[in-house]
Amino acid sequence: MRFWGSFPLSIESLKGQESLHPRNRHRRGLDFEALTATSPGLAPFVAVNAFGNDSIGFAEPAAVMALNTALLKHCYGIAS
Repeated sequence: MRFWGSFPLSIESLKGQESLHPRNRHRRGLDFEALTATSPGLAPFVAVNAFGNDSIGFAEPAAVMALNTALLKHCYGIAS
């Protein structure tokens, strides 16, 4: 089992995607390529994780802020 921050990380713990609401637009994951194209400030925080997927370090507040900014801008048309 790997640890991400102070939380244990395992494949079993990441299988919760099926439990997200069926109409959740992020249910199949995030399109980091599109998000970084919309919000270039996110790019420095995106890296490939242990499962081979693009992700950010959710324990890093600046990364989470950059992701939220990109999501608001890309998905909802809200710019600061």
